[in-house]
Amino acid sequence: MPKYKMLGGGIITANSPKEFVQKLREISFNPCESVEEFLEKTAEACNLQNGTLISFENESWFLVDLIKNSFVEEVE
Repeated sequence: MPKYKMLGGGIITANSPKEFVQKLREISFNPCESVEEFLEKTAEACNLQNGTLISFENESWFLVDLIKNSFVEEVE
């Protein structure tokens, strides 16, 4: 099962991008009302932090962009 190391610390183990986002929401200070809102708000926070653009159209693109922009690293 893939493991993802978070930039701010911690590791999430998930079999799919959907499961990754679900687990990320569970540990988030702002889980939002819906997955869609969570993706959008998290992408906005990443943009404010360092100007990166994170796709929030679906969980797969969201995770790919988090990895591409070094917010998350796949470790196994």
